Parts: sequence; structure tokens; C-alpha cells
Amino acid sequence: MKFYNLEFGPYGSESVIGTISEPQYNYWSKNEDRLSESLNVFDNDNEGIPTNAQIHQDWFEIDDIAHANGPILNDDNNLNFAIIETDMNGVEISRQEHLFNIRNLVKMKVDCIRKSFNDDAELNDKFFFIGHCFEKGVYYLDELINVEINELMLDKLQFHFNEIEGFKILNKICYEKNEYFITGDTATNASEMSLHNSLWLN
Repeated sequence: MKFYNLEFGPYGSESVIGTISEPQYNYWSKNEDRLSESLNVFDNDNEGIPTNAQIHQDWFEIDDIAHANGPILNDDNNLNFAIIETDMNGVEISRQEHLFNIRNLVKMKVDCIRKSFNDDAELNDKFFFIGHCFEKGVYYLDELINVEINELMLDKLQFHFNEIEGFKILNKICYEKNEYFITGDTATNASEMSLHNSLWLN
């Protein structure tokens, strides 16, 4: 048996889409400069905010429509990802570097599956919040891929992307019907938070 991990970087995002109420939308769309501060995990303060406009969640918990966390696919950047053979404890034995863009993934016969929330029916007739926390660092799988044959078969890999406001975020990888999620060692570069209603789709 052989063991593999996949490594990505350096740019990624944790991004969410979640529904909010009409009073929340009406208040915060007029006070959007304070939205990020109010929803910050370290400063969730509703003092002075009308009761029906208060949001009693951290920004990343407003995610009943979508939640993605992982490296960002950007065909304009010549970024690589690595297929790493390891021992059973995750210690690296060897690595192969590959370009992390759609053209190369298709050439490698990796199955790329994209779910776009840019024009999704789930957003119709709703008031909703979109939050991005842009990260820099190293992303990898939450557990090793175990392969019983000699090597990892690229045509059995599936890369699952969630697209939110044009950002294609690698959120999950599948291999032979097993699911592997993305984790990493990253630091926050910047964040963006905004409010929308269904008119945003028109």
C-alpha cells in the first residue's frame, strides 16, 4: 500500500453565502462600513443596533447556502500543486509538481467538478450575505489517500470547486469514492463582506 497527500498554495479563501432577513439587509446595507467589525469573531457587539437587525453569528456561520474553504484556482497565475508520496505517518518520500490551472488539470485527466453560486436558483428572492476571508499559506488534505496499487491514478481524482463571486475555491477532493477535505496552515491576508438581494442576479 502507498500513501499520498496533495499540497496547494499559497493563496486561498474561506467564503460563505448565507440568508439574512429583510430588516438586517435594510440596516446593514446603510452601515456596510461597520459590517466587518460587527461580524468579527473577536468583536461580535450588537450594542446600539436595532433588535431586528442584530446578527448573532460570526461571519463564517452565515453559511446556509454555501461554505467553501481551500486554495483558489486562478488560471492567470502560474501556481503549482504537489502530489506527495508519504509513509503511513505522512512523512514525505517524494513529490511531483504540477501546474494548478484548468488546462493542465484536464490534460492530466483530473475530473474537475464546479458548483457555481453566481447565478444559482438558491439565491432567488432572498436577502443574503457574502463573506470572504483571503488566506496565504499551505493547503493539504485532512487525511492521506491510501492506494493499494503501485501509484495514484490521476483519472480517478475528482477536484470539487465552489465558485463564489468568481472565486473558484477547491473545497473537496474525491478518490475512488472516498472524500478528502481541505485543511491548511494559513494566515489571513484580507477580508470582504457584503450584502445582496435577488436583484444582484439581474
